[in-house]
Amino acid sequence: MKWLSKIFSALGVLTFLLIGLIMFAKVPRPSFANTSSVSGKVTSVYSPCCNDIVITLQDNDTRYYINHGSEFLNLSRLNKSLMGKEVEMRQIDLKWHFWVKNLSPIAMIKTQDSIYYNVVTVF
Repeated sequence: MKWLSKIFSALGVLTFLLIGLIMFAKVPRPSFANTSSVSGKVTSVYSPCCNDIVITLQDNDTRYYINHGSEFLNLSRLNKSLMGKEVEMRQIDLKWHFWVKNLSPIAMIKTQDSIYYNVVTVF
């Protein structure tokens, strides 16, 4: 019976490590190959915590975020500039981000006349 206890302990540790790796996997460097376009009318721009910036679009349940975005973007200026406007954004396509289905990292925000944020590489 001791060997059965050791097997279950090992499986528990491996499961914990696997879940940890999945949860803390890095977001890949955004490029046109691993991003997709999403557009719509901005309904809110806010920072829920951790200096992140979240943008929501009309008739779209997904919340789009810039990780630590308020460290290099002015939230109030971004809010004034984007609220109610049609925007095009590039969302980073993540295969492993299954636990938060309506949250997506973005790599670009632009309107018809301005680019507000862009970290998409050409390669």
